[in-house]
Amino acid sequence: MGIFYEKGKSKSEMRQLRLKHPSRYLSEEAAKLLMDKEWRLSHLYKILDKNGKLITFRPNEEQLYVLRDIVMGGVSKYIILKARQLGMTTFHLINDLDSCIFTPNYRAGIVAHQLEAMYGIFEIVKRAWQHLPDSIKKMCGDIKPTRTSIKFPHGSELTVALSFRSGTLSHLHVSELGKMAKKYPERAKEVITGSFPTAEQGIISIESTAEGVGGIFHNLWTGAPDNGFKKIFFDWTKHKEYVSEKRKISVEFLNIQRRNKLTAQQICWYYWKYKQMGREVFQEYPLSPQMAFLQSGEAIFDAAHLFLSCFPSAPESEEHYVIGADPAGGESVGPDPDRSSMDIIDWRTGNQVYHWSGIEKPDEFALRLYAMSKKYNNAIIGCERNPGGFGIVVVNKLAELGAKQHSTRTYSRKRDKYADKWGWETNSATKRLIIEELEEDLRKESIGLAYQKSIDELLSYERKENGSTGAVEGCHDDTVMSLAIANRMRREHPPKGFGSLAKKRPKKKGETFMEAMRKNTKKKQQNIRIGR
Repeated sequence: MGIFYEKGKSKSEMRQLRLKHPSRYLSEEAAKLLMDKEWRLSHLYKILDKNGKLITFRPNEEQLYVLRDIVMGGVSKYIILKARQLGMTTFHLINDLDSCIFTPNYRAGIVAHQLEAMYGIFEIVKRAWQHLPDSIKKMCGDIKPTRTSIKFPHGSELTVALSFRSGTLSHLHVSELGKMAKKYPERAKEVITGSFPTAEQGIISIESTAEGVGGIFHNLWTGAPDNGFKKIFFDWTKHKEYVSEKRKISVEFLNIQRRNKLTAQQICWYYWKYKQMGREVFQEYPLSPQMAFLQSGEAIFDAAHLFLSCFPSAPESEEHYVIGADPAGGESVGPDPDRSSMDIIDWRTGNQVYHWSGIEKPDEFALRLYAMSKKYNNAIIGCERNPGGFGIVVVNKLAELGAKQHSTRTYSRKRDKYADKWGWETNSATKRLIIEELEEDLRKESIGLAYQKSIDELLSYERKENGSTGAVEGCHDDTVMSLAIANRMRREHPPKGFGSLAKKRPKKKGETFMEAMRKNTKKKQQNIRIGR
């Protein structure tokens, strides 16, 4: 590639001029090509393929999207959740090397998740540099990369390290933050608190496969875009090599094929990988962010059944609605306090039509519940009420307002009489009941989800070692509880004339809620619309 020529100047003078004004010292055709970043990335750099063969780097579809829409689009903060082996780290290394060569004073920092990976990652940079055309290397001068860094005479530098605390970076890229957060949580915190500030005025990018819920990577993903990061998700379906010959597959995978519009060859490959990896295939080769964060341990709700299946909707005059609520104290204590949460479900369809969660005083939350109850056809409210909890304040306020509430009749030996207690009392027995009911209805698709926040919290809900259930450390379960209570209210409070399924007729094994409700319906009520 003999495209550079000198014009009677010393080598030192020519080098400085070429670095400052490269287009003045190239042939017209070469200058035009080298001014195109996408052309440079597709023609100048060498990498090893999966078989260890040296090939020219050609950006794949996902890498081109990041280059065209994100890097060239001016996005300053982005987080990538991806399937395995999509080459995101390689892309960012090659892109940063290219920027260092053709942009003066460009400083790039790549954070590796562990020491072994740090040296392996920089080998990609060294190999790409060593196999550049001689004319490009001559333009840059006598460059001798170290084990983890490459510096250029015009002030640019690319370094791979475990963290950065000093200096100013043009671009900070964090590779496999999910793995780092799981294996080295303190180091992951150091990256957030120490490395991020070095690129405050530049670009910060994160890419990783998911490693369960509750860690720093999961929190950054679920917190986007409110935390300033743009979310990018890449599944595996665009890769032509992920296909297999036809074979028998399970009903669960037939449903996965239907929901995700996979070809027969793709779903057969997916099922084959499932037989090899078990349910970890959903984490390593996800079809959705929900699948990516599937817990491999004691997850209560299966990610395969958690997907957006309906939309939020305004009330319809002929429909019957129920409300579930989980109140909190309304104090902004700590960096991530508990929030009050409410969910509204359409009784007939089982669809989640409205969700709200936030920090609000108990009396203000009661006013919100009352207003939404009136809006949704005087929907009955099931608000969690536990002794000593904030729910007592909420249900008492609702009673003052005359709201339609769920109540439980209890007998007092001391007073020798029955009394109605407003609200839903959650104890170890009733909590197990409503969580199991919610899991069953989600698995049998007799309830629809319309809010991503609900899915995120369902994914982070687990069974503890002592047998209890709750959110994993660092996550919340407010939305899970309000949704579970709303789902229970659907059983307790059907439309007038149907009778309570919870009191009159237990379900048979394998029977869904609506199937049992149909059998409990009298002939004179057949003109009322029944859902699935």
